[in-house]
Amino acid sequence: MNDTAASKRPGPMAILGYFLLALPAAAAPALLLGIAQSGGPQNRFEGSGGVDVFMSMLTAYGFTLLVILCAYSAFHGRARALYIANTVLAVMGLGVLVSLAWHGVI
Repeated sequence: MNDTAASKRPGPMAILGYFLLALPAAAAPALLLGIAQSGGPQNRFEGSGGVDVFMSMLTAYGFTLLVILCAYSAFHGRARALYIANTVLAVMGLGVLVSLAWHGVI
């Protein structure tokens, strides 16, 4: 029995944390895209009723979530990389909450 190989595998909570933190973390680029599109001299949010901005935000969210979840295969079996990824995802999720609070959404 090799105990060192088993101790380097990420635990179930790290794996669950990765997938749970991926949901709000994928919202960070989508939120920034929506803010960038709705601001400026040509306010696309008011002109189109917000549908164009909302659809582009959903597309960005889906693409970013897909990239984050596909990146899991690169981390599989490496505990340190998964813990670093969880930390990055948690910071991105916190950034989304701060940005939403700053804009008065929550």
